[in-house]
Amino acid sequence: MRSIEFESNSRLRAIVSGGDVLGGSFGERPEGAFENSGLESIVLPRSLEWIGRRAFSQTKNLIKVDFEPNSELYSIDRGAFVGSSLEWIRFPASLRMIGMYAFIGTNLKEIHQEKGSNLEMISSLAFRDVESLSSFIIPISVTYVSSFAFYGWGSHQTIYVEGRSELRGVVVVNHNATIVWNWSASTQI
Repeated sequence: MRSIEFESNSRLRAIVSGGDVLGGSFGERPEGAFENSGLESIVLPRSLEWIGRRAFSQTKNLIKVDFEPNSELYSIDRGAFVGSSLEWIRFPASLRMIGMYAFIGTNLKEIHQEKGSNLEMISSLAFRDVESLSSFIIPISVTYVSSFAFYGWGSHQTIYVEGRSELRGVVVVNHNATIVWNWSASTQI
């Protein structure tokens, strides 16, 4: 399976693992929906609200994840893309939460964040050791960033924090990443 196409009127609300549905009980293997698949790219339907645990983990051919216009995506859960070869993803304006370990071990080079971001929370180790990503913008809508969300970032990487007074948590990185506080979208990266 290299690609999946959803009908324009899809009503898909969640992509989950057995562990999400059954809470890790009954001895099922909590594998992600597309874990270890040959998927290369996917455009997810507007109706999708939740990408569950390990949904796309270890997808070694996955390069690009996009969403239909006016996406309703609310959450990217724990380990959703861990160990995938993901290079490009769009964060819809509707996205509110990025879970623990969501992007560890990816090859992310670009994150396109839609204007009008509603992102509120970036969890622990969400972008740990994502060395191929040169920068990340923490939108003004974010009120909490785990102190280890960007753990392992180096001197060639920059975290831009849009001006705010509401941010809780401390943006801490390991090594030498640059943090630019009170960054403005009118400023060029």
